[in-house]
Amino acid sequence: MNRLHHVTVEVDRGKIAEEKLLWGLLGYGETNALARNRPKIHWLINLEEGMAVHLHPTDRTPAEYGLFHLAFVVTDFDRTVRQLESFDFPVEEAMDWHGPRRYVRAPSGYYVELLSASPSIVAGMPTEGES
Repeated sequence: MNRLHHVTVEVDRGKIAEEKLLWGLLGYGETNALARNRPKIHWLINLEEGMAVHLHPTDRTPAEYGLFHLAFVVTDFDRTVRQLESFDFPVEEAMDWHGPRRYVRAPSGYYVELLSASPSIVAGMPTEGES
């Protein structure tokens, strides 16, 4: 099976600490293991999920680099939302889609979508095992 391995997100170079806090609350910890390859990128890894997020400092805005949002299924949805709110990350309501979901605005301006369940990628299409 193929699956997403990592994403690189351009972030405001003046907001690296806040970005790391956001991603830390979502289960991603920083590692220096790969920093020698690209020392200006901050490497964050979620070992449980086998997924990485690379924070690339920039002076551009999300609109300039074309990123609107990233979406993640969150294991403990309610706890994660409460944690984000307790650190004053703006969490916005969103229409339920196969369960509750929210948007959190990252310090650099893009959105992270939080899903409580994993919906079918294409609504109306059968998922694996369905006919």
